Amino acid sequence: MPEIHTGTINIIYTSLLGGQFVSQIFSSCIGCEINFDLYDDKDIEWCEREIKFARSPSVEVTASHTIPFEQASRMPNLVLISCETEREYNLLCRRNNYIETNMRNPGILNLRLRYQSELKNYLVEKKIDFVNIPFADLFNGTGFIKQMEHCMNKFKLPFDKRNVTQAHKKWVYSNVRLDKIKLNKSEIEYWKKQNNTQTDFTRNLNKPKLTKTQETV
Repeated sequence: MPEIHTGTINIIYTSLLGGQFVSQIFSSCIGCEINFDLYDDKDIEWCEREIKFARSPSVEVTASHTIPFEQASRMPNLVLISCETEREYNLLCRRNNYIETNMRNPGILNLRLRYQSELKNYLVEKKIDFVNIPFADLFNGTGFIKQMEHCMNKFKLPFDKRNVTQAHKKWVYSNVRLDKIKLNKSEIEYWKKQNNTQTDFTRNLNKPKLTKTQETV
């Protein structure tokens, strides 16, 4: 396995923002064997499946609410997944329907998102060098690939565009298949080009309305 010359990659995220998947992408680019076909399995709970994925020891994933701002600011090779727009919030709420975590508690959800946002603002104010990945980019084929290419160049890691694209496709398909997440027009066109046959993915592009509870979160 090739070594990282710039040290450990540190990913800071909040539950449901795809931190584990991003860590899988970094691990695969480092040289760790990742079985992305696990995302094709529709009969396993999401969190149970996440445990089955390998991860490079050179990649650390940290929930933002578990660390002080100052500690986060000292982490090298820092990547933060942010959730700040209405679309990103809605995507998180959709994932909250089929991934069972304590984020289903509205108070915990709001508190953790606020902490994550304030952490990002702190890093910006302190002029800390970090990569911000907007959560919406995880559902945007072009945006995600560009983000990953930028990260690999920044951290001096090899970038296998074909492998990352295929892995990302499986992750997005898995989310859409589970809860019919609604993509925007440009995202739909992108993914349809990646998927020429009519499958569950291209049929399930409509999102049901948020539940009353989620609308008031």
